[in-house]
Amino acid sequence: MKEKWKIEVLTPVAILDGEETDGIVRLGPPDRIFIPDIFSFLKKYSEEAKMLHSIEEFSKKAVEKGYTAYALGISSSTGNFFIKNIKTFIKNPYYQPYIPGSSLKGSIRTAILYELCKKNPDIFEGLVEKLLRKENIKPTHADDEIEKEFMGKKGEKNFPHFDFLKSLRIKDSEYLDISTLKLYCVRVYSLQKNGVMKRKFPNYVEALPPGTVFTTEIQWEEYYFKEESLKELGFKNKKYLREELFKIINKFSEEIIKREMKFIGSTKYFKNMNKEKVLNFLKNLEKEIKILENNGCILQIGWGTGWFSKTVGMLLRDDLIKEIRRKFKLRGKGPIYPKTRRYAMVKENEGYPLGWIKIEKIEEVRDE
Repeated sequence: MKEKWKIEVLTPVAILDGEETDGIVRLGPPDRIFIPDIFSFLKKYSEEAKMLHSIEEFSKKAVEKGYTAYALGISSSTGNFFIKNIKTFIKNPYYQPYIPGSSLKGSIRTAILYELCKKNPDIFEGLVEKLLRKENIKPTHADDEIEKEFMGKKGEKNFPHFDFLKSLRIKDSEYLDISTLKLYCVRVYSLQKNGVMKRKFPNYVEALPPGTVFTTEIQWEEYYFKEESLKELGFKNKKYLREELFKIINKFSEEIIKREMKFIGSTKYFKNMNKEKVLNFLKNLEKEIKILENNGCILQIGWGTGWFSKTVGMLLRDDLIKEIRRKFKLRGKGPIYPKTRRYAMVKENEGYPLGWIKIEKIEEVRDE
C-alpha cells in the first residue's frame, strides 16, 4: 500500500551532505549570502587569480565577476561579510535541495526501537549491560545487538533479512528550489555549574526554514504482511508497528519534548537568548501532538537535533549512562548528559531547536 505524506517544517531542518563552503554576505534588504563558483572563476581568470592570496579574496573576486553557484537568504544578521565553513544542505547536481528517504526512515527507526525497548525493559537493560562488558566496540556499532534483538527475528543471525523496516520504503522528497533554503547561525549553548546556559561557538548552516512544505511517498510492501511471511520473518508481533506508526512516533517525540522542557526549565537563564520563547514553542508542540492523535505525527530529523532524538538514551538509568560515557569517551563531566544544546537563531536573542517537522497522510493508494 502506498501513502502520500505532506511534511511541514516547524523549525529549521538541516540535512547535511558532509561538505562545507564559504560565502560573501551582501546587505539588503534583504540580506543575502552568495556562494561563489570558484572553479568556473579560475577557469576564466586563471592569471588574475594568481594575484589573490586567500580564500576570502578568491570568493569576493568570484562574486564580483558574477561567478556565483547560488544565493540564499539569511535568517538573522551575521555581523560578518565573509563566512567560512558553512555546512551545506544535501542537493542534487542542479543545486536543488531535497529530503532523502533514508533520513526520514532513520528517525522513524529510532522511534520504533524506542517503543520496543520500552516495552521490554529487562531485556533492554540486559543487552546494555552485556554491551558494557564487551571490549573493542566502536560507538557507531554500540546498538547493533539491541537492533538485532528488537527489530529482527530471535535466533537469526542474518539481521538485514529479518529487519522489520525492510517492509517500509520511503522515497526521497520532491526537489525544491535552491531559494527555499536559508542560512542560519546555529548557536551552541552549554550548561555551566551555576545553572547558566553559556553561549559557545556558532555554526553556520544551510537549512529549510519553518513553513516549508513538501511531499514524499511511502510504501508498505504487502508481501511481508501475508500470513506465511509474518510467521517466517517473525513480524507477527510487530504488525501493530505499521498500524500505529504515527502514534508510536508521537509518543517518542513527546518524551523528547518533556525532557527538553524539564532541562530548560531547570536552568537559571540562557545568556543572550530568550528561553521563554523556546519553552512556549515546546508547549505548543505538545498541544499539536494531541490534536494530531493518529492522523499525523511530530518528528525531529537531521543535524543538530541532539543525542535523545537519535538514540534510545532516554530509557537508560543514570548509572548506565555514566558507564556508557566512560566506555565510549563521550564528552562532558557531571551527572547531566548531554549538557549542550543547539539553537537556530531567527533573531539576535531568539532561537529554536532544530529539525522539528509535522507529517500528515494526505493520500492512500492500495496496490492492485
